[in-house]
Amino acid sequence: MSTLTKLRNRTVVVAFVILMAAVLSVLTIHLLVYPIYPIGEATKEQQPPDLQPTQAVAPTELQRFQEAYGRWLTTQESIGLREAIGVRNFALLFGNGNVAYAEKTMSFSPQGPWVIARPPEITGVAVDGTSVELSDQRRNRFTLNATQPFIFEGRLDRVYLVDKNGEIWSAAIAALTIGEVGEVDSVAIPPNPNLSMSYGN
Repeated sequence: MSTLTKLRNRTVVVAFVILMAAVLSVLTIHLLVYPIYPIGEATKEQQPPDLQPTQAVAPTELQRFQEAYGRWLTTQESIGLREAIGVRNFALLFGNGNVAYAEKTMSFSPQGPWVIARPPEITGVAVDGTSVELSDQRRNRFTLNATQPFIFEGRLDRVYLVDKNGEIWSAAIAALTIGEVGEVDSVAIPPNPNLSMSYGN
């Protein structure tokens, strides 16, 4: 191999190494310091999106119902019902087993608009004096008082109650008038320490 060939090979190798170093340097500078292909205004400060709703969210049927028939008692107020006499507060029974009690109630008389009913939502009833235990289709158990009106979360058009004989009565909610508990009926119902509690209200 001639000296000229050796020199040419070395020159090619050195040129290749220099070229590779230059390419790597340029690539490193472009990747770390300044992007080669900036997307839009990547270096400009971006404004956060507006998270405010553009229109009011419509209330659900349950929310409209609660607004129409509330004020609903807090958990502490519900606990107080267990020690009170004549508790007939309108009760909202939820599918998860929770109960909400309204501040008010509806009157009951064994005549129109109240009729005897066999609702599919109620799968069992047991009466002990003025205490009523009922079961629903979801295997929830609720303890209320006799003649205490209640409604199921999944059926907000019918009100039910169970009398002292274990008979289930029903009425369309639109046919009933809501009023203060003490003013609607003067039923002698002793305190019920087993009254279902309201959680998270």
